[in-house]
Amino acid sequence: MPPHLLIPSLQFPFCDKMPPYQMDCQNCHAKAASPSLITLASLVCMVLFVAVTLPIFAQESRTAVNPIQKRDRLEDVVNIDLRSDVRLFTVMAAINAAGFSYEIPGKEMSVVRLAVRDELKQAPRELVSRLRVFYTTHSFRRKPMAHSAYTSLALMLSGPPEFRLRADAPHIPDDVQRIVGFEELLSSFYREAGVEQMWMRYRADYDAELEMYRPVVKDVIRQTLDYFRIPARIVLDRQIVLMPDLLGYQDVVNARNLERIYYIVVGPADDPASNFVQLQHEYLHFLVDPLVEKYGGTILKSKQLLSMAHDQPRLGADFRDRYLLIVGESLIEAILDRLHPVEDLQKNQVELFRRGLIFVPYLWRALEAYEQSPELSLPTYLETIFSDISVSEVEKDAEMIAENERQYLEEQEKRAAQLAEDQAKAQAAREHEDQMRSYLKEAGELIALKRYAEAEARLMTLLETDPGNANAHFYLAQIAAQQGRYRDSLDQYVKVEQAEVAEAWIRAVSMVRIGRILAHEGDYEAARAKFEEVLQLEGDLRGARETAEESLAQLPDR
Repeated sequence: MPPHLLIPSLQFPFCDKMPPYQMDCQNCHAKAASPSLITLASLVCMVLFVAVTLPIFAQESRTAVNPIQKRDRLEDVVNIDLRSDVRLFTVMAAINAAGFSYEIPGKEMSVVRLAVRDELKQAPRELVSRLRVFYTTHSFRRKPMAHSAYTSLALMLSGPPEFRLRADAPHIPDDVQRIVGFEELLSSFYREAGVEQMWMRYRADYDAELEMYRPVVKDVIRQTLDYFRIPARIVLDRQIVLMPDLLGYQDVVNARNLERIYYIVVGPADDPASNFVQLQHEYLHFLVDPLVEKYGGTILKSKQLLSMAHDQPRLGADFRDRYLLIVGESLIEAILDRLHPVEDLQKNQVELFRRGLIFVPYLWRALEAYEQSPELSLPTYLETIFSDISVSEVEKDAEMIAENERQYLEEQEKRAAQLAEDQAKAQAAREHEDQMRSYLKEAGELIALKRYAEAEARLMTLLETDPGNANAHFYLAQIAAQQGRYRDSLDQYVKVEQAEVAEAWIRAVSMVRIGRILAHEGDYEAARAKFEEVLQLEGDLRGARETAEESLAQLPDR
């Protein structure tokens, strides 16, 4: 078997799960036995090793179809623990009492959060005051940052009733370091606010939330392992823990890696499947991190590219001077882009590149080649991918990103200019419409005062900019009729009838008056046709239909 097919993650379970064989091998090498005995024993060990590992590597090197079956229990086939946690409940209840009220715009707090906040109104005032003082004096610029920090703090505490910062806690992140000391308030809060009894009442809601996530998590793992072409298995050196936080805000997914435990804390969600990609992102960390560590020596041969990552304008502080982390995160984003194609790949890659993930374009292409090699698993193929990282190729990617970004900026400027032009036109149209309404209003008031000449002047001014304005022609028709100019009135009513835009009732009234003028002139057949036409119209005609019926009845018989 070629050396590059030996995957350490597969060796550990073998050594741990097969102690008799391991012990036998050690005994064989320890004893000063005869060469024949040693040879026989060594042969037995080799046969046993091949018998156990060959099926694993054979399965590793071909596509794994449905690695998790529907009947499988997640915890029995992969390193994941779905767990409700009283530490998290207590810390989140405490910050809600202290003033944390953030929620996603347009979303409502979960039923459990509202109920707990209502119960906490009965907590001792002096206790709540101390919580509020700490929370407000240790504030964050953004509320989600506060929620993330307190979530991480909860994971680093011992259980109730002490809630002490664990002595074996790993390095405390900067955001958590800012709120160290809050845990000293939790013991009295847990006791005096009745949190233990509260937790017993709401524990079932947390367990129910976990059950909602179970099929989603199973689908995440199934799709991911299928892409990696590896079977589901339990490894002994790391674990994923999924926890619900019903006292947080909607649809949040917080992730924190503490030593070898990958914590994923999910907020309340109407549809857990909406968090599919975020959950997959964290599961990819679980799979990718040890592989990046394994091939770290190979990856670091191109470490000179770290300066390029540092030059990116949106590089996160967590990635500065952490070359392996940049490579790992780039790989995860590239895998997600392969699994869930985005509408505009180039634009997405520009955004990721500017965040310092400079290997995304290269890795995206490398994964495309991997997908064309179904005989290999991704853990195996990554050795080739990492070995082939080329400084010149990534530099070419940087040039491509710069060109694509330039094009997007030009397009953005064009869209902005077009938007500004459209807005200006819309504003001009609104102002024009306001002016037309003003002219019509003035004309109507002047007609009521029988100041026909002034009214007509206003209407003619309006028609200079809007020749087809049906309302203006309607008013002019009325003025002409009042002055006995019936032929002029008829002409104006015809223009109303023929206008492209006119309210249904104005058009109908104009047609009735056309009919009446025609009848007045003795053209009874034309008048009859016009009245009958009105009767075919639909909608609210404001009495025009009834007037047309009355006018028809008044016409002489044919």
